[in-house]
Amino acid sequence: MPLKILWRPQYLQYLLTRFRHDLLLVVTPGGRFTPTGGPLRCETNQMEAIMRIPVVVVVLVLSVTCFPSPASFADEASAIEEKYLAMQPIGQVRKPEDRTLIVLDEDYQPGLLGLDGFSHIHVFWWFDRNDTPEKRQVLQVHPMGDPENPLTGVFATRSPMRPNLIAVTLCKIASIRDNVVEVEKIDAFDGTPVLDIKPFLPGHDSASDATVPDWVEKARERRRAKRESE
Repeated sequence: MPLKILWRPQYLQYLLTRFRHDLLLVVTPGGRFTPTGGPLRCETNQMEAIMRIPVVVVVLVLSVTCFPSPASFADEASAIEEKYLAMQPIGQVRKPEDRTLIVLDEDYQPGLLGLDGFSHIHVFWWFDRNDTPEKRQVLQVHPMGDPENPLTGVFATRSPMRPNLIAVTLCKIASIRDNVVEVEKIDAFDGTPVLDIKPFLPGHDSASDATVPDWVEKARERRRAKRESE
């Protein structure tokens, strides 16, 4: 199943503005709501009223001359969707006993051909535990949840708080059998949706001249000191 199914008011807005209506009926759990009769002229306040109602069915009684050509309809529908993407998980993280498995849906098993020649993989997964509108709106955090780290934009961190909840972990392959890739470890929960797998390429997936902000080194030093004191 897709990760998220959303009703977007753009669809209704598109219908209201694209077609010439003889009548518009918006059927709701409480009955029927009709903004206008005759050729529709939907003013701003009418549109806002429609958007506040839990819509079950939208019925448009159309003029016979109002239909666009198939090509025109497809082009304008694509324009509505151009800012939205749909992702389908390819499998899940499973953690039975002391093992860590990337279990792919069987339909994707052919995509593992040749992966046994690599020692490490990048696993792309979804922060599904953080998938709420409120958490997606967080754009600045104290990295690693440590208030001693400076307030930083999420795109400069590995925080699970971000608009698109994509995570990536470098994993060492333990074994591959059928549709299951066993790895040594991954920082994802049991049942986490997996979006993609890519092989790690030494030299290609590293940068010899990489630099990081000072707070990263200081955070590492604090963690190291904490481990040594325990």
